[in-house]
Amino acid sequence: MTMYNKNKLSLSASFNYRDGGEYHDYRDYNSFPNEFWITRQAFKREYKRLNSVLGLQYAATANWTFGFQYIANTNNAKANRITKSSVYQYENSNPFNEILSEVNASQKPKFNSLNLFNEIKLDSLGKKINVNLDYFNYVNFDTRPYEGTSVRKIPFNIQYFNGINNNQQSTNNFSGKVDIELPTTWANWSTGGKISVSKTENYITAFNSGLVTTLNPDLPQINNQYHYDENVQALYVSGNKKINDQFEAQIGLRMEAIQTKSHSGNRNQSIDNKYTKLFPSINLSYSANKNSTYRFSYSKRIARPNFAELNPNLTYVTPFLSVEGNQVLRPYFVDNFEFFYTYKKLETKLYHSLENDVFNQVGLPYLETSNIRLIYKNIFDIRRYGISQTFTFDKLNWWNSINTLNINYSTAKTTDLMATVANGFTSFFTTNNDFNLNKPQTLLFNFSFDYYMFGNYGIDKIKPFTSTSLALQYLLLGKDLKITLKATDVFKTDRFRFTSIVNGVHRSSDYYFDTRMFQLAINYKFGSKKVNVKKRQTGNEDERARTGN
Repeated sequence: MTMYNKNKLSLSASFNYRDGGEYHDYRDYNSFPNEFWITRQAFKREYKRLNSVLGLQYAATANWTFGFQYIANTNNAKANRITKSSVYQYENSNPFNEILSEVNASQKPKFNSLNLFNEIKLDSLGKKINVNLDYFNYVNFDTRPYEGTSVRKIPFNIQYFNGINNNQQSTNNFSGKVDIELPTTWANWSTGGKISVSKTENYITAFNSGLVTTLNPDLPQINNQYHYDENVQALYVSGNKKINDQFEAQIGLRMEAIQTKSHSGNRNQSIDNKYTKLFPSINLSYSANKNSTYRFSYSKRIARPNFAELNPNLTYVTPFLSVEGNQVLRPYFVDNFEFFYTYKKLETKLYHSLENDVFNQVGLPYLETSNIRLIYKNIFDIRRYGISQTFTFDKLNWWNSINTLNINYSTAKTTDLMATVANGFTSFFTTNNDFNLNKPQTLLFNFSFDYYMFGNYGIDKIKPFTSTSLALQYLLLGKDLKITLKATDVFKTDRFRFTSIVNGVHRSSDYYFDTRMFQLAINYKFGSKKVNVKKRQTGNEDERARTGN
C-alpha cells in the first residue's frame, strides 16, 4: 500500500500478488435401493491472482470532496479433479463396477471496477450528501474437459466416456447510490436510494459422450446461450433517537423493487419476475444502570443467489454425476428477532429467526439410473430458536479472552423436494484469546478454538468438528514493522460431515476444504503517520460479492 497526502490531493495504491494452490477432498456414500456407491473426489487447484487498487481524492472546497477508486483483479487457475466411484451390491463386499474419471479445468476470470464519488457537507452539524456512481465488468472463460472409464467385473466389460464444457460469462453492472445524513437536535436521520442494473451473458458449448465402447475424438459440441437481466430500485430511511441517558431507539425502513428476466436459448425458456418488498428494522436499547443493559432488535433481509448459481450450465464429473445452476432460483428472506441482556462482562442473547424459501445445493438421486444431479434449488423453510452466552475476561493486562456458547433448536419444512427434514438442536463453542508475552507489548500470541458439537440445518444432520488456530506477532521499529506467523486448523480437524435422505436415498458425506495452512506476513508502515487516505465503500458492494470479487 502506498499513500500520498498533500494540500487538497490524496492518492492511494495497493498491489497484491498471490501464487498458491489448494486441495479439497470429497467423500460421498449413497445407499440406493439395490446398490451402494462410494465416491471420492480429489480436487487440486493452482492459481495466480493479482489484485490492484488505485484511488484519488481531491478536496475542492472545505465542503466538497470528490474522487475515484479503480479496482482490477485477474486470476489464472488450473484445476484437476480425479473421481473414483466404487459400486457394491449389498450382499457382496467387493465392488462389481468401478468408474474412474479425470477433469482438467481452466479458469481465467477478470474483474474491473470504477467508482466515482462525491461528498458534500451541508453544514457544520454533520449534514452531508454522498453520491456514488459505479460500474464493474466481470468476465470468466471456463473450460472443463473430462474423460474416464467404467469397468464392470462380472462379466468383464469396459466402457469409455469423455466430454467437454466451455462457458464464457460476462457480467456488467451499473449502479447509482445517494446517501443523505441529516442529524438534528431531536434525532439523527439518514435517507437515500439506489438504482442497480445488471446484465449477465453466458455462452456455453458442451459435449457429453455417455458410456460408449469407442470414444469420439471430435467432441461435437452443442451451443447454448443464457442471459440474465436484473434491475433493482431501492429507497430507505432510518432514524436514531437518544430519548434520555437510559433509553435509545433506532428504526428503519427499506423498500426494494426488483425486476428480473432470464432466458435459456436451448430450452427456449424465458422467465420474468417482479416484486416489491418492505424491509423494516428496529433497535431498542435500555441501560438500567452502569452494569446492566437491555436491547431488542428486529430486521428483515434478503439473500440473493450468485450470478453463477443462476446459470443453468450443466457440467458432468462422470456420466453418473453432474453439476448445474438453476435459472429459476429465487432469493430468500430472513426475519431475525434478538433480545440481549448484558451484565458487566456477561452477555446473554435470545433469538428467533425465520428463513423462507432458502436455496442451497442439493444432490438429487435418480433411483432408476443411480445418477446424482447436484443442482441449486429453493428447498426449505427454517424456524430457529436459540440462546447464546458470551463472557469476556480482561482482568489481567496480559490476557484477554472472549468465549461464546450457542445452543439453538430448528425445524424445517421442505418445498418442492422429497426429503427428510433435520429437526433438532445445534450447538457450538468458540474461544478467542490474546496474550501479551512481554512488558512493552511487542510480542503477542493468539489462540482460538472452535468446537461445533452437533447440528441440524434444513435436510442435513451435521456431525461434530473442531478447528484450532495459533498466531504469533512481533512488533519492531516503534511498532511500524510487524512480523506475523499464523497457523489455522492446526490439527486438520475442520471437516464438514453431514447426512441426509433425499428421494429415499441415504447420503453420508465427508468434505475437507483445505483449511489448514501456515502463513508468514511482514508488514512495514513507512512515512508520516499523519498520512491517512480514507478507505471508501463503493455503491455496488452487494453485486460485486455475487461475482466472487
